[in-house]
Amino acid sequence: MISEHSAGIIPFHEKSGKRTYLLLLSNLTKGVVWEFPKGLIEKGENAQSAANREFQEETGITKWEQISGFKEVLKYFYRRDSKLVAKTVTYFLAKVPSQDVTISHEARDFVWLTFAEANQRIKHKNLIKVLEHAEAFLNKS
Repeated sequence: MISEHSAGIIPFHEKSGKRTYLLLLSNLTKGVVWEFPKGLIEKGENAQSAANREFQEETGITKWEQISGFKEVLKYFYRRDSKLVAKTVTYFLAKVPSQDVTISHEARDFVWLTFAEANQRIKHKNLIKVLEHAEAFLNKS
């Protein structure tokens, strides 16, 4: 079995009391998969630095406010070339000042959605739970 460790950021924007989350339509997966920006942790990186690097590379966003106290770890399995992969993804939360996005070749599209809309757009139940935890964390802050 192969092990992979990735890190990502759950980006959100707030304006006039309305909170929206950024989702990317992955170009790296089969089918329609909307997800938060994330990528593999490279040698010499920790989860936070990898998440920051991937976020900037995939969205073009260079300014954000890291929300301290939030860290969500997601574990799942998938198959790649008939091999089982154990994947661990660590997500952090970040508030962005603008909704301007320049996607990389790793994404086909992007969208800013409310919590309810994002909850409907995301298909993987474990990623929906990550979104729910982020929303609950922000609502109690």
